[in-house]
Order: sequence, then C-alpha cells, then structure tokens
Amino acid sequence: MKKKLYQSCNVLFLALFFLITLNMIVQSHSLFRFLGAIGIILLCLLGSYLLAKHGDFVLKNEKWMVSFIFFVYFILQLICMHDIAVKPSWDFGQIYANPISLLSTSQLSNPEYLAEFPNNLFLVFVIYIIDGLASLFHITNFLAVGIVFNIIMIDLAIYFLYLTVNRLYNKKMGFFVLLLCFFITPFFTYVPIFYSDTLTMLFPILALYCYTVFIQKDQEWNRKNILLWIIIITAILMGMQIKFTVIIMLIAILIDYFFRVRTTTWKKFLPLIVAVFGIVFLGFHSLQSYLVYKWDIDLNEQIPYTHWIMMGLVHDGGYDKTEYHYTRTFHTKEEKTKANIDMIKSRLGAYGPGGYLKFLNHKLAVTWNDGTYYAPEKLRRFPLSANNIVYQTFSNQGRYYKYYSGVANAIHMVLLLLIMGSTVLTLYHRQADVVSVCRLAVMGLTIFLLLWETRSRYLVQFLPLIIVCALPIIDQTMKYIINLLKIRREEHETTTNIFRTDISKDQTLVKS
Repeated sequence: MKKKLYQSCNVLFLALFFLITLNMIVQSHSLFRFLGAIGIILLCLLGSYLLAKHGDFVLKNEKWMVSFIFFVYFILQLICMHDIAVKPSWDFGQIYANPISLLSTSQLSNPEYLAEFPNNLFLVFVIYIIDGLASLFHITNFLAVGIVFNIIMIDLAIYFLYLTVNRLYNKKMGFFVLLLCFFITPFFTYVPIFYSDTLTMLFPILALYCYTVFIQKDQEWNRKNILLWIIIITAILMGMQIKFTVIIMLIAILIDYFFRVRTTTWKKFLPLIVAVFGIVFLGFHSLQSYLVYKWDIDLNEQIPYTHWIMMGLVHDGGYDKTEYHYTRTFHTKEEKTKANIDMIKSRLGAYGPGGYLKFLNHKLAVTWNDGTYYAPEKLRRFPLSANNIVYQTFSNQGRYYKYYSGVANAIHMVLLLLIMGSTVLTLYHRQADVVSVCRLAVMGLTIFLLLWETRSRYLVQFLPLIIVCALPIIDQTMKYIINLLKIRREEHETTTNIFRTDISKDQTLVKS
C-alpha cells in the first residue's frame, strides 16, 4: 500500500511538471530558446561523456578541483557584487535599513513595516547581528557586508548540494553538479540582494543532506542519528523564521520517512522529532516575542495571512499595491481578516470552477515559465552602476538582456525536461529514492504558491532541490556511457590479445 501511495505522488509530480513544461513550450515564441535548449542538452551529454571517460583525474584531485571551482564562483560573485549592486528598496530596503538604524540609534528606522510584516523580524535580527560583528572591526559598508554574507549562504547551499549528490550517486556526479551550477544564473544574479529567497536556500538542502546520511546508514537509535534529526529540525525551523515555506521540506521528509521505513522504526524516532520540534520552535517563538517587546512592535497592525491568499486571486497572482492598500484600510487584524475572507469568497464565486482552474493554470505559468527567476526586475531598481556589460546583460533594461533571457529560459526548459525524464525513470524502476523527498517538497511549494501570492523568485529557496530532481536521468546516462566505454575497452583488449597471439604463432612457425 505504501509503495502504491509513493508511486502515486511521483505520478502527480510528473503530471504537474508535464503541464508546467507544456505551458512553457506553448508560450515560448523564441526559436533561440529552443535552439539553446538543444545546445544545452548536447553540452550535458558532452559533460557526462568527459566525466565518464576522464573522471578518474577529477577523483584523484578532488579537493583541489572543488576548491578551484568555489574560488571561481566567489570571483564571479564578487564581480556581480560590484557591477549589478542596487540601492536597497522594496522589502529588501527595510531588511538593510532597520539593522543599521538599530546600530546607530538603538531604534528601528521603520517599526511600522515590521508591525505589518513581523515575519521579517528574525531576518532583521540576523542582519543586525552580522552588521554588529562587522562594526567591531570598523567595517561600515553594510551593503557590502550583507552581500558577502549572502554569497557565503549561497555557496554553502551549493556545497551541501554537492555533498548530497556525492552521497546519492558518486563523486563524478557531484563534480557534474558543481559545473552545472555555473549555468544556474540565480546563484549569481541574486548576489546583490540579501533577502529571504537566497538566505533560506541553505536550510532545505542541509536538511536533505542530513536525511540522506540517516537513510543510508543503519537508522538505529544512536547518538549520530539523534544528532542528524536535531540538525534537520533546527535547520528547517531556522529557515522558517526567515521564510515560512521552508516548513514544506520537513513535511516532505516526514512523508518520505513514513513511506520508506517500517512502522516500528518510524515510532522509534517520532517522539524525538516531536520533542525537538517543540523545544526549538518554542526557542524561536520566545526570541520573536522578545524582539516584539524590545523593539516595541504593535502586532495589531499586522497584515493577516488571508491577505496573500486574496492578493493571489487577481491578475498574475503577484504583489499588487491596490490589494495592499485595501487591506490597510481596515484597522484591527480581525477586521482585515474578515474583509480578506469576504473578498476571497467573492472572487472565487466570480471565477466559478472552470474559471478558477484556468486562473490557476495561468499562475502556474507565471511561477514556472521564467528562467531568470525574476532577478532582472529586481536589478532594474536603482542600480549603483549601470554602465558595464554585466548590468547591461542581467537587468531587464539592459542592452543585452534579450540574449541572457533566451539562454536562461533555455537552461530552465532543459531543467524541466530533465526533471520529467528523471521522474519517468523512477516510475519505471519502481524504487523509492531520496530524490522523491525533493519531488514532494517542490510539488508542495508549487501547490502552496497556487494558493498564495506568487513570483518565480519564490522558487529560488528550493533551487538546489529542483536541481536534485533533474539528476537521476543524468546519472543513468553517465552509467550508460561508462558501460559503453568499458565494453569498447574490453573489445579492444580482446582484439589486441588475439593479434598478439597470431603474431606469436607466426614467429613460432618462422623459427620452425
């Protein structure tokens, strides 16, 4: 029964991504995008072939090669830091300005913002701590401090992606992923924007790595496994303080764990999971309450969660100023909630079942059909330096943006195709794998964004998981190439041996 339920989840995931990919193909009017996608697939095949054939060199020099790649990442990210940095605005501006004000005056620069959006309290606190540490060393360029912190968090996410792939497959695949990440542009275009999208990227992939270690080991009650679950839950709850949707990763892990193991094993760790979750959650909740008191935040001004559901029912389902001002016209949180719910009912009634499904399909396309992940729009706002080739490429007002957009969307299309192919492979083999955790998480996030406010940038936090979803078919391709090379080598050795035997016989006859 569990296996059938598990496979049903994979079937639903495949159907969802078939619809996503179909939307992207139908709505794409660029021949360049299709040609680019073919070129990228050929590059993936070439990369697989080269790693399969010459991967032993990589394995012998693994530490040096990995260190060199991360050094190149860092150099490219520093270039992005210099060339596409922007003056902090929108919510990002509040995350930047409030900590600086706390350091200089011990007061928030905009307490009203955090009263309305207390979900960003913890992130302001984190940046306040980072800026405070920098000021101890007389560093006052807090924009640079925030960007460097962002780079570290992004690169840690990539590093744990590499470690996870090493465990799931092998070191050749891990190295392949590191090379693949050069083509996943949000790892570079989001460098100047230290906000919740990139600063939560580490936590889901860290949890996946720990869960992978747990699943591949004995799963017995011991110190190591207890520690792994403590890290998993703490990482996810810490990510939750910055972006609530990180909780989807914990739900995916628990579903996978329930499907994968015997009931006796599940029951063994369930009390620990509940206890750790409760303790860590209370710890973060206490910190949140302390910050509300310390910084004098009036939670009566809070925008209720129903606001984002209401806003997600109009236009593209993204942020809308009119919706925000509508909610603000009501005074108490209860009044706002009631007004939002009434509007939600009205809009659903106006759509009807058919109209609502059509709208959801439109939201799905808005969320998934953008290979730039909305970064160019954010980079358009108040650039600090626009007269350079990097900004002119990555900003949606740049001269070369159309070329970048075409390449980014081609890469994205290939990623979607690889995800579908990998899911088909899993269904064919009918075996549970840790990759299914990623599928559950990505599907959960997608469903959540269909009901909530949506943007393609909201996928960035799960980007390492999306990459993992695409890997099984690449791994299978690499194994196929390795087997072909092995067969050819054996045939060559056999032919050589026969040839040598014939020569030896001829020499014997001549001597005779």
